[in-house]
Amino acid sequence: MYLWNLALRKGCLGYIKYILKSSLMKLPIFGWGFHILEFIPVERKWDVDEPVMRQMLPTFTNREDPLWLAVFPEGTDYTEQKCIKSQKFANENGLPVLKNVLLPKTRGFNVCLEILRGSLDAVYDVTIAYKNQCPSFLDNVFGVDPSEVHMHVRRIPLEEIPLSKDDAAAWLMNAFVLKDQLLTDFIVNGHFPQESTENQLSTVKCVANCIVVIVFTGVFTINASATVFTLQNSCSYTVWPGTLSGNGAAILGDGGFAMAPGDTIALPAPPGWSGRFWARTGCIFNDAGTGNCTTGDCGGILKCTGGGVPPVSLVEFTIASGGADSGKDFYDVSLVDGYNVGLSVRASGGSGDCQSAGCVADVNANCPKELQVVDDGGDVVACKSACAAFNTPEFCCTGEHSTSATCSPTPYSQMFKNACPAAYSYAYDDLSSTCTCAGADYFITFCPST
Repeated sequence: MYLWNLALRKGCLGYIKYILKSSLMKLPIFGWGFHILEFIPVERKWDVDEPVMRQMLPTFTNREDPLWLAVFPEGTDYTEQKCIKSQKFANENGLPVLKNVLLPKTRGFNVCLEILRGSLDAVYDVTIAYKNQCPSFLDNVFGVDPSEVHMHVRRIPLEEIPLSKDDAAAWLMNAFVLKDQLLTDFIVNGHFPQESTENQLSTVKCVANCIVVIVFTGVFTINASATVFTLQNSCSYTVWPGTLSGNGAAILGDGGFAMAPGDTIALPAPPGWSGRFWARTGCIFNDAGTGNCTTGDCGGILKCTGGGVPPVSLVEFTIASGGADSGKDFYDVSLVDGYNVGLSVRASGGSGDCQSAGCVADVNANCPKELQVVDDGGDVVACKSACAAFNTPEFCCTGEHSTSATCSPTPYSQMFKNACPAAYSYAYDDLSSTCTCAGADYFITFCPST
């Protein structure tokens, strides 16, 4: 809250962005606004947070766009109980024992430095102190306390911060030692060194700014709330997801990237986005991003500009366009083009039916011989659709079989349906396979276990 006050005083309120707890991104109205303002959500789990930060931070590197990025290295609010726990950890690991602040977490700070070092000019170390006690959120809302807020701001030019991760982490730890001493001195003296007094902001100006923030947050929320796709690789091997956007929509994840086992990445999409995701396997790419994949290849490049070569399992989306009559998102998992990797999709935080879709079964293990795709070692790596294998109208739903009345399930499509009931098995399998949800984010898993 007080960082907003500082930004307002310095004329930079429109440039501030936060790295903050993902739970806050789910607050009604404001949480949706945080998505629009490109705040970075974190779970306090590094294996989840690092991919999200590495995905979003590069969008802030344009030096022509002013930026105030607020980072809270402690990772949580200060309480006496948390302080005791932090001190215990410090004692056990030979770290400084701090009395007034928690130990900083250095990895997120290091990633920010790594990605933004070329576009920022300084780090501002902000320390906030209160005359009596730290106010609660409701205290701030109702003006109960505090009567005085003291802020100490120290500017550190970026060139003074070490380049190596270990040295930068040590620098941050030392900054918190200095911060702790500042607060100790404040408790004794009642003020920071060399303090000056700021004039109280006009109530009318503050109320006007608050109204503007609320109105524009509401407007942008209604008209442009972002959808976040979170991809997770639960396979025991690396996959190379491909993304393809339809109707000239924004390209997500540059079209393709690698995901090692256990990796997670978040991809925000604008309202009205439509497209698909799939997993490529057995890929080899050179430094220029050219090569090939055993399954799901998209023209021999890492960053796909077209679809994956069948057979390939797909998850497909059409996201609502926003506005008062935005309607629902539509999504499905499709085996119409065959199967290569199990995948699933579940909605998070939406309203409506919001069913999960997917294919957990290993279809390759039971693929009929005439549909099998094998690698050089003789292992089955994908299972073709009957259309791809035989290319006849009855299997491809073309020609005289081009309508739902004339294109019926075949023994082959039924094999896919029996293995994966919550997935499209042939072109007219709409009724049991298309899912809808409104206002959700989506979690896509490769090689799901359930």
